[in-house]
Amino acid sequence: TVVIGEEVLSEGDWLSLNGTTGEVIMGKQQLCPPALSGDLGTFMTWVDERRKLK
Repeated sequence: TVVIGEEVLSEGDWLSLNGTTGEVIMGKQQLCPPALSGDLGTFMTWVDERRKLK
């Protein structure tokens, strides 16, 4: 068991972390796949077309 402020977490309780902001969220959050956009998205499309290992 750990106490953070007024929150008490016990073994088996869910904690979620926002990897972008570092926010700690009580409970289990729904996951979303990462999105590639802009120049990185274009580059990864080129790489996928030319790679030999799949």
